Amino acid sequence: MPSLPSYIETANIADRNLRFAWDDSNTQVVEGETDDGLVERLSLFTQRANVAYATALTGWVLGRFQTFSGLENAYHYFEAGWATAIDLRYCRVVWEDFPHSEKWEDAVKGPVWLAMRRLQQTIGSLVEEGDPEYTASKLWQIACHVMPSPEALGKLEAWNRMILTRMERLPPRVASDLLGDVVPVEFFDTTFDVFLADTEAIVDQHLKALSPVANPFLNTPERMIEEGFIGIPYTFNLALDRERRVLR
Repeated sequence: MPSLPSYIETANIADRNLRFAWDDSNTQVVEGETDDGLVERLSLFTQRANVAYATALTGWVLGRFQTFSGLENAYHYFEAGWATAIDLRYCRVVWEDFPHSEKWEDAVKGPVWLAMRRLQQTIGSLVEEGDPEYTASKLWQIACHVMPSPEALGKLEAWNRMILTRMERLPPRVASDLLGDVVPVEFFDTTFDVFLADTEAIVDQHLKALSPVANPFLNTPERMIEEGFIGIPYTFNLALDRERRVLR
């Protein structure tokens, strides 16, 4: 099963006590009202940056429920989310279309299902609407809602402040390139100094470590090429990626 980033592991937010409200028939209990301020802030960031941010937030949700079993598919989709932020063709099947063997209900699987659904919608907005900031903001609200204690919530809030500030240093979203450059996983580790000049090597290493055999949400290299992928799947070339965006 894919692992969580080290900064989530060391945050020690896992807890078997469920102290938050949950209703399988009403997701607004978790998500609340839209945070318009956050949506506006995220709208300045590229589409890829928003998908990466949303994926990072699903990691916090998984970290909170880390001691519970039966979440393997969610971990696999979390891993696929990072790859899909690089290229949509890395995704073999979206979360809701996957043949889940059981219902994702109750106060553990329900919030995790909702987080994965919002991640799916954030990814999907890359091609359907072009405004991933709305569903990305919903993931922030989900992550905050399920935190097990004020201390855990404080860790998440501190991380979020630092990450949003870090994201503001990225090239902004512009009409001529809504997608933007890839934002690597390591960018969201506040203990790690990320230099954008290292992006190509970091992303290439990340992709090479993935296995479409082990992860049912990841596409095979052969199918990706059939779907029009240019280059060699599960490797990354920054110049080629930028060239593809011009041709988009």
